[in-house]
Order: sequence, then structure tokens, then C-alpha cells
Amino acid sequence: MVSQQTGTGFVALSSRFPWWRLALLPLAASLLTACGDATNIANSDDGLSSDLATIASTRPVVENTSQTSSETVTIPTRVNTAPAASSSTDYRSSGHTELDQRDTPQTSSGTVTIPTRANTTPVASNVTISDSNGGSAMVGDLLNGTYTYTDAKNDPQGISTFRWLRNGSVIAGATSQSYMIVAADAGTTITFEVIPVAASRQAGITTGASVTSSGINVVATSSPVNVTISGKATFDLVPVKLTGLDYNNTVISNVRKATVEALDASNTVIASTKTGINGTYSVTVPANTPVKIRVKAELADYSLMVVDNTNSQALYSLDGSLTTSGMSNSTRDLYAPSGWGGNGYTSGAARKSAPFAILNSMYTVCEKIRAVDPAATFSPLKVNWSVNNVPTVGDKALGQIDTSHYDSDVVGLYILGKENVDTDEFDDHIMIHEWGHYFEDKFSRSDSMGGIHSDGDILDMRLAFGEAWGNALSGMITDDPLYVDTSGMNQASIGLELNVETQEAVEPGFYSEGSLQRVLYDLYDSTNETGDAVSLGFGSIYSTMIGKEKNTQAYTSIFTFIKAIKENNPSQAANIDSVVAMENMEPINDIYGSAQTDNRSGNLNVLPIYTPLTVGGGAVERCSVVDLSAPNPGNRLSVRRYFRFTIAAAGDYTITAERTSGRDPAKIVFNVAKASPFNATFIEAQDTAPNTQTVTQNLVAGDYVMEVYDVDNAEGAGANVCFNVSIN
Repeated sequence: MVSQQTGTGFVALSSRFPWWRLALLPLAASLLTACGDATNIANSDDGLSSDLATIASTRPVVENTSQTSSETVTIPTRVNTAPAASSSTDYRSSGHTELDQRDTPQTSSGTVTIPTRANTTPVASNVTISDSNGGSAMVGDLLNGTYTYTDAKNDPQGISTFRWLRNGSVIAGATSQSYMIVAADAGTTITFEVIPVAASRQAGITTGASVTSSGINVVATSSPVNVTISGKATFDLVPVKLTGLDYNNTVISNVRKATVEALDASNTVIASTKTGINGTYSVTVPANTPVKIRVKAELADYSLMVVDNTNSQALYSLDGSLTTSGMSNSTRDLYAPSGWGGNGYTSGAARKSAPFAILNSMYTVCEKIRAVDPAATFSPLKVNWSVNNVPTVGDKALGQIDTSHYDSDVVGLYILGKENVDTDEFDDHIMIHEWGHYFEDKFSRSDSMGGIHSDGDILDMRLAFGEAWGNALSGMITDDPLYVDTSGMNQASIGLELNVETQEAVEPGFYSEGSLQRVLYDLYDSTNETGDAVSLGFGSIYSTMIGKEKNTQAYTSIFTFIKAIKENNPSQAANIDSVVAMENMEPINDIYGSAQTDNRSGNLNVLPIYTPLTVGGGAVERCSVVDLSAPNPGNRLSVRRYFRFTIAAAGDYTITAERTSGRDPAKIVFNVAKASPFNATFIEAQDTAPNTQTVTQNLVAGDYVMEVYDVDNAEGAGANVCFNVSIN
């Protein structure tokens, strides 16, 4: 036997197989490989047909991508010739098979017919439409197209294409396997079309014929075009105790009057409203539309928002998930947790409730204003809070805000938020105190220079009143006189604790914020202790602050306020004097404090508070002193001295300060203020002679007040100095 290896097996040939046929086998095999399976071999001689068929049956099936049904190949054989006479070759002796006919030339040929397998197209069948809501198809329903994919060669499905048609016309953009019925479809017939696509192994992508489903009729009466989403927005409110923040008794509170927005998948606002005082909201949105509910840390009624000063002042918000609005009304509640994990704020957890706790305090104070003045207008205010806000002086965009405070330059509050150091988002009295400075700036007036302050300090009269106002206001707004500032590790310490009603001032007087906050709160509250027989309520105090106090012709102080509120409540004048007297002050009957007798144990540099000047008259000596207690020398009592005078006729006037004792003042500043309407101008004096500084200013006729101080003393680097002041 002679064997020829093909594919995975061997073909056994007859021992009498002629050699010339053996020579044709490679050619035949090549042709078979090129042409495909040989299933019929005919018209050949001497068994060639059976041998070729045997070989062909071992070759792999080849697809014919041209879709031809068969090919016929004719295989010529070598011509057999007799050996020459001179040849002495004996083929048998050489190992070859003996020729059957040595003397007669032989020719032979084989014809192979090779049918090919057609690469059939895929087919889509059973194309149907189903309505996810069942029943009659209506506007707002979601339709789903289904079909069966088949392929004769079992080629897998590629990316088939879909279209939806309305009354036979293609619906633009409707190319997915599902389609939501819109208003334009009411009363029409919707069909679903499939074009099946196969991923062929040999011929790439093969596309079948399109198949269209039976139509589904959309009823002319549509389902609701809009639905209502309602819910409640709440946040964690952590109580303030004398031991710090009480996380164990956290209360879930309502987000009141905050802006609520409904947004679609592209974050476009499609509806908006506000929460009620109970935190509830309701918005109407399109049915079966992806919708996300957002509650913003914003009080639109009061032009107030809580932003992140360390993130480009991004507005804080609480977002729900993007979920379809469906075909019926639904409820979605939103909740802002504190992020407290038991022994600290959870790592990576957002302190989501903080901005809404701040918003809650702001809402409380704004509502108190609106209750006594429904027409009140609120200037836009941003409350800047961040978990990065620390008590460090520096870049506010990095959280280095120094302390919680109001910044009139940007009309913004800055609130501390660094855990384990100092957080004020739940310290409502702190935030309302700072809002009180915004109130002074935008509703009333304050002439305070600001600076560090605390109870027991002997302060400039303007600063003492401004800080007392903030403290007392926090008690009035909350109806709680206990003022607490939490701080420290786990917010479990107290940085400041005071009671604006019962706590006695360390240094009672017109220069003590402790004294003045008690006066203000006693005028407000209805709890009357010994010496306190007045309860004016918030309305009277508010109207005084936005009226006469705002327009007073002197620098703002307890004197300007008490004079004004007595004028507004003449029947209570005696009771008001009684409250004032409990804080070591004489009855206040003018805006200059002229009746005061407390000169700090005989200190000649305290009284009178305002020194009268006569134009063209003699000079009056006054001293700028730095030896009265306060942590910031610039805001101590008597560092800045006050004068008042009257200009009879408009013209240029020269004001002079001539040193009489103490160090040579480096620089004198005159703050000359036209009394009505109040308009202050800071003028830096010029050296005109040794120890003498002057300024010339054009003044119109009228009453004036003037502040005079040495710059070094105001900045805390000076020493006591006295000077004669005159105006000519």
C-alpha cells in the first residue's frame, strides 16, 4: 500500500495505482482546496474518479461568498507514451508499477463538480409591539419592540437596526428597541421595523430584509401628560449644650422655604418651587421623564444662599436620584445627614446637613424681620461655609477666615467649619450674631471699627454697642438668652458661654458689650426682673434701628439708640432709664452721652465723650490713650477722641492737632462727619510745623462730629499722647 497524508487522515491507494495518477494527485488536491467540496467526480477512466472522490471527501467545506451554486473542474492527465527502442529501462526493476498498455499511448481526464454553500441572509420574524402599561396604548406609555432572529448558517446577530413609524412615516430619532408615545402620536398607528444584521464568519456584516410589525393604535384620549412629584426635605439638627454639640440627641428638622428644582437628564430645570415651613414640596413635571429633585441651600425670598468659599462659592444642594417620573403621582423625600459616625465625622462622608442648619438659622432671623416688617427688602447675602474654614488669618478661598464674621466688602458671612477645631454651623447664636452685623450694614447703620472683643473689655463706645447688638439679637430671634459657642475635639468643648439677660457685666458701663447686651435684651423680653419693667418687643427695637438709629447725627452708640427708642416710646421713658441705670449709666437724654459721669476712676481722658469745639475759638486738649484694658489697642476706650462743632457758612476750614505731651504722633487722622445726612470723610493730616499736623477741608454749613486719633495708637503700636485740637 502507498499512503498519501491529507488533512487529519490518510487515503489508501490500490497497489496497482499507475504512477502517472500518483503524479496528478497534488494538482487535484490543490484544485479541490481552491474549489471546495467534491461531491461528484465523473467522466474519468481507470478508477481516477473514485480516487479523486476519496481525496475530495477529506477536504474542508469552503463557503462561496459569491453565492454560486456549483463549479465544474476538468483535470487533464499526463499522456502515456511507449519507451524508445533504445531504452533498456525496466520500470518494474526500478520499483514502478508496470504499465497496462506499453505499446499504446494513453490519455485520461477527470471532471469534478463542486457545489458551494450559499451564505444566506439573516431573518427577523415574529416582530411585535408590547405596551409596558398594558391595555390601550396612550400618550406616555412605553412601547417595546420584540422579534426573533434566525440565520441558516447560525451566524450570530450583529448590530441590528430599528425604526419606529407613525402612520408609515419614520419618527425622527426613534431608533431604539423601545419608544415612548408622545402627544403627536395620539390617534395614529405606530409600527416597529427591524433590519436584522448578522456577524458572518467569512463575509463580514450581512444584512437581512426589513420586517415591520403590525400596527398598534394609539387612542386619541391620552394618559396624563404631567404628573406631580411631592415629598419632604429634612436635615440633621444637632443641639447645642453646655457640654458641646449633643450628637446623641440629633433632631431631624424640616428644611424651610428652600428652593426646590426638578431637573431632567441634561440638568435643565423643568420645574421649581419652595419647601413649606414643614419641609414639604410639590412640583408638576412631564410624565415618564427622567427627573431629579434638588433642594438648594437658598432662601430665594430673602436673597440668601449658603456657598462653599473653598470651592469657587459653589451653592450647596441636596440631590435625589435621576428616576423616571412615571405615569402617576409619586413621593420623593430628601434627607441631609450630619455625617457623624459616633466618634467623629465619618471619613469621606459629606456633612450634608451643615449648610441646611445654617440656612435654618438664617430663615429664623429673616422671618422675625418679616413678621414686623412685611415689606422689608433683603440685600443679597452669601453665607460662606466650608469644612476647611479654620480660625487662621490668610486666604479665605483656602478656608483661612480667622473667625466667624461678617465682611461688608463682599456682603458675606464667613462661618467656621473645621471639625475638632471650631465648627459654628450648629451654633445658631454665633451665626445670628454675625447676621446682626449684616443687618446694621444693610438695614440700619454701624460706625464700629470692629476688632477683637470680649466681655470685660473697656471698648470704644461704637464697638461696644455693635457687638452687644449682635449678642442681644441672637437672644431676641431665638427667644433664648443663652449664647454658646462650641469648639474643640469632637466639638465637645465650650469656647464661649454667656446669658444676655442674667449675666452681669465685668466692667459695667457704656463701654461694655456685656452691659449693653443686657439693656437691649431687657427692652425686648417679657421676663421682667427687679429694675426691669419694660417689654417693648422686637417691633419697637427693629423700627428704632432702621429709623432714627440709622439716621442719627452722631456716631452710633448706646446713646443714639436709647435717645431714639425713648422718643419712639415716650410712655416708657422712665422704665427705659431704669434699665440703663442698672448698668452704671446716667439717664440718656441726648445722642452725645453728655450726662455720663463714669470717667473710669478719675481718668481725665474719658469724659466728656464728645468735646465741643468753637470755630475760631481756642484749642481744646484731649489725649489718645492706650492703657485701658482691651486685647486690641485700636478699639479701646479713648484711643479715639470725639468732637462736635457747627459750621455757620460754607468755606475752607483748617483743623489742627498740636502735640502737648507724650511721644510725637507719627500721623493724625481726622474723621470729619457731616451730621445730617450723616456722611463721614477720613482725612490724613499733614505736618505743617514741629509737633503740629493740620488738614484743610471745604465744609458746608451744618452740624458736624469728628473723630481724631493717632494712627500708631489705633494700630496698637503707639503710646499715650495729648494734643490741642482747634478749627479755624
